Amino acid sequence: MPILPIIMSGLRSLFHRERADSELNEELHGFVEMAVEEKMKDGMSRQEALRAVRLERGSLEVAKEVVRSAGWESFVETCWQDLRFGFRTLRKNPGFTYIAVLTLAVAIGANTAVFSIVDAVLLRALPYKNAERLVAVWCSEIGQPGTKIFASYSDFEEFRAHGHSFDGLAALTWARAGEILTWNGSPHEVLAIPASADFFSLLGASAERGRVFGPEDLQNGCTVVLAHSFWQTELGAPGIVGAALALNGKPCTVAGVMPRGFDFYPKQTSLWTLITPDSQFSREPVNSPVGIFGRLKPGVTMAGAERELVGLHHRVIQESPAGSWVAQITPIVRNLREEFTWMAGRNLQTALLILSAAVTLLLLIACLNVTNLLLGQFSSDVGCKFDSSKKVLGNFHEIDPFSAGIRMSRSLRARPIHLRSVCLLPLTRTGEHPSPSNGVIAFR
Repeated sequence: MPILPIIMSGLRSLFHRERADSELNEELHGFVEMAVEEKMKDGMSRQEALRAVRLERGSLEVAKEVVRSAGWESFVETCWQDLRFGFRTLRKNPGFTYIAVLTLAVAIGANTAVFSIVDAVLLRALPYKNAERLVAVWCSEIGQPGTKIFASYSDFEEFRAHGHSFDGLAALTWARAGEILTWNGSPHEVLAIPASADFFSLLGASAERGRVFGPEDLQNGCTVVLAHSFWQTELGAPGIVGAALALNGKPCTVAGVMPRGFDFYPKQTSLWTLITPDSQFSREPVNSPVGIFGRLKPGVTMAGAERELVGLHHRVIQESPAGSWVAQITPIVRNLREEFTWMAGRNLQTALLILSAAVTLLLLIACLNVTNLLLGQFSSDVGCKFDSSKKVLGNFHEIDPFSAGIRMSRSLRARPIHLRSVCLLPLTRTGEHPSPSNGVIAFR
């Protein structure tokens, strides 16, 4: 059956309940009448036929409930009834409601806060193009495989020129990133991160204003790209693109401003400066430490890329001065998302997992406490109703059977009319399904 008629029928049942019930009654009674007529054709009287049909088909009310529960609207109606019942129950005891809601709110709030951090740091994919193929290339000291240090700029140039495992490579370093920026005569202490020309294109990032680094900037001297937060809070000039500013007294040109929300490690970056052929990195590549980031080609594994880089690193060692520090290191390839967690703190991942488990336990304890409160509330309500019943019926559990028999016999002797009523009661029952008479039989 098409979905649209089902939806329309359900909405009609929800918002025009009386009309839908009336039509259902007519339909069910029509079926009953048809069955009665069939029985009457077999020689039964109408009353006998009606009774036989009811015995065969069951109660009409049960049939109505079965028909109503077949549609999706019954679920909505049931949920609405449950909500109304829940609100009525909570409104009866506001003190209990406040305690239960506050307990759950604290536990759920703590879980939400911690999960938002865990999701951002451990679960969510990086907001870069082809993030699943992005890797970080570090170096570990030979004999100490657990260490992670920067590679040399010589390694970066060798990997970029002769490597075949990557679609792109970029270099970035925060080893010496503190700079003094001068704008309109006002100095600002900034975190300026040197980056290669392919850094932004590797991440698939574009500028919000102006542009990112390009090959043409390699011959133009100092070129910078501003972080959005730094431009907005510290500079705030709408026409900043193409403007000149001084970085440690050296004139630089602003190529662009990155969009809000773009960031890379370290998060406090104020701006990125382009590594040019006349920079210190190019003049002293062996002594210039950098982090290398790349995008693997489809089908290339990190282990395969690492084997290739180890071979290229041996060529760098051969071309470096004797006793150079690059001879004491070897390249390693790691997933970039996992490395972001490591760069934010070696123990951050473990701490977040422990904290997440702790707040989950807190939520479980809160749920158990609320459950105990509900059970206590239910027990109290049942106890009150039981006490009320005892007051009405008397403490029958304290009366022995002999005393009860004496009292009953005295009552019957004193009230013969009631005895006759009890004796005549079976005569008022008709059919195979007995039902109590309309009179009230009481012993007084």
